[in-house]
Amino acid sequence: MQRAEELGTRLADILIPWGGARAEVLIWGFVEKFPRTFVNLDSPYEFARDAIESSVADRLSQGTLDQMIMPLKLVDFPRLIQKAVRSDILWRFAVDNNMRIDGPAYATFQISCDQFSDLANPFELFIQCLFNGVVVVGLPTRGNEQLRLILRV
Repeated sequence: MQRAEELGTRLADILIPWGGARAEVLIWGFVEKFPRTFVNLDSPYEFARDAIESSVADRLSQGTLDQMIMPLKLVDFPRLIQKAVRSDILWRFAVDNNMRIDGPAYATFQISCDQFSDLANPFELFIQCLFNGVVVVGLPTRGNEQLRLILRV
């Protein structure tokens, strides 16, 4: 559980530039099997995802994008995992190609740097949480500093 808490709080910290906040309260849930679908995560995660989509995916040809995410089409992953892996692939591409953060204003208005390489990749850490049997279902935001985690038992 300690490792799960560390990963969850690190993810919350990484998302502070996207409108997140430090986790002051940790709320646990326990399940035997993860559901196949989850609601969208809170704004900081979704802002980072929207920014990477508009900054990178919208600028790639469909053929190039299809080649990058081909492994996702070979396995029936839950949608949450598909989105996280897709965003992780796009983030790595953006860093490797020194791409600027050029997402929608609602997602990037709080960002104080120009390139994805200036920020930590939240999707990589989110995937690490999943591999450690933890799903982050609620992230702290300004005014609501709760981190909500589900642990598979």
